Amino acid sequence: MVCHLISRSSARNGLIAREASHALLEYFTPSSTTFNPPCSIFNNAKKNTIIELGSGQSVASLHLAAQLDKEDTLVLTDLTNVVPLMQQSIDTWSQRHKEGVLPVAEPLGWGTDIDHLEKYGEITHVVCCDLVSLVDEI
Repeated sequence: MVCHLISRSSARNGLIAREASHALLEYFTPSSTTFNPPCSIFNNAKKNTIIELGSGQSVASLHLAAQLDKEDTLVLTDLTNVVPLMQQSIDTWSQRHKEGVLPVAEPLGWGTDIDHLEKYGEITHVVCCDLVSLVDEI
């Protein structure tokens, strides 16, 4: 599994936010020369299985979805009450984008069981973008 940290952190009122959407849009563009090393997702000879934690509106992940091959898997996760928002984002995005992979939305809260994600196979990459959590949970 590959993890790259691209973020700007800010702490306020006992919460910490890791903001990365704008940087990830560039990072998830195969022709980008901004980052060294470049995004390893595009240099992977095998099928990618990518899980995003705390997907929310899924802006960066949906950009990534358009860059992936059809045989790749992209699973967007967030709290159960956010799954409808993620699905709405996927539905709106998929009406305009026929290339890439169609992401799936799954519930996943911090510290909960991930057994329901095993059906997607071995995870090759984890994306964490614009996460908000309590400072003492980090």
